[in-house]
Amino acid sequence: MPPLGLLTVAGLLPADIALRLADMNFQPLSDEDIDWADMVFVSAMLIQKEGLHQIAAQGRQRNTPVVAGGQVWLTTATVEGHDFFVISVDAESGAIRLNERLGSPNSLTVAVA
Repeated sequence: MPPLGLLTVAGLLPADIALRLADMNFQPLSDEDIDWADMVFVSAMLIQKEGLHQIAAQGRQRNTPVVAGGQVWLTTATVEGHDFFVISVDAESGAIRLNERLGSPNSLTVAVA
C-alpha cells in the first residue's frame, strides 16, 4: 500500500506542481529522483528512523532539502568539504532540533531500503 499521508499532502498542493511518488518498500529512492526534485517529502515510522536519516544524507549529497514530520532537513559541509552535517529545523518554530556531524567524504555511505 502506498504512503497515504504523502498522497494526502500531494493532493493539497496546487495542480501545477509536478509530483513523483516513490514507495521505498518496492524500489529505493534513486539519485535521479533526488536530482529531479526541488524538495523531498518523507513519511516514516519510528522503526524507519535510520532510513529517514539516510534519505536526509542522500538529500545532502544531492543538495536537496528533505521535509519529514514538520521538520525541514538540510545539509551542509565545511568550506573545505572535510566534514558533512545534517540539520533538522522545526517547520513551525524554526528551532534547530538536530545538528549532527555525518562524517567526512571518505567515511560516508548511503543505502536506502
